[in-house]
Amino acid sequence: MSDILTRITSNPEIRSGKPVIRGTRITVLDVLEYMAGGMTPEEILDDFPDLVAQDLRAVMAFAAERERSAFSKAAGIDGVRPDSVIMSDPEVLGGTPVFTGTRVPVESLIQHLSAGAALDDFLHGFPGVSRSQAERFLGIALNATVASISR
Repeated sequence: MSDILTRITSNPEIRSGKPVIRGTRITVLDVLEYMAGGMTPEEILDDFPDLVAQDLRAVMAFAAERERSAFSKAAGIDGVRPDSVIMSDPEVLGGTPVFTGTRVPVESLIQHLSAGAALDDFLHGFPGVSRSQAERFLGIALNATVASISR
């Protein structure tokens, strides 16, 4: 995916430094707004003959990376792979989401906290779960909740 991202550039002299498709003045946001407005990729390519399909893929890849980065920073997990916090595997508790490296369902943490237990109490009862994992999971859960009601 990193190769395709080279199609997106930023220059303070072009469109106030907004990310643009290389060699054009067309911003990532322009293309995303066209798509959100109902234009198909074919219509966009017809309207902008300087663009090719790979440019549209680059826009989507750039937007996905930007979203992933923003979410990770907001959740306090910047640079952390989600599977280092939680995982789901059909071979482990039938696919119930658990803290990575354990058989402790993430729902257990929510149940403990909902019952009024402190995080330290949960960690004492489940020593295989690290404080970092629990805090990162709570950050992910918080941000997912806020994002779902902000839409």
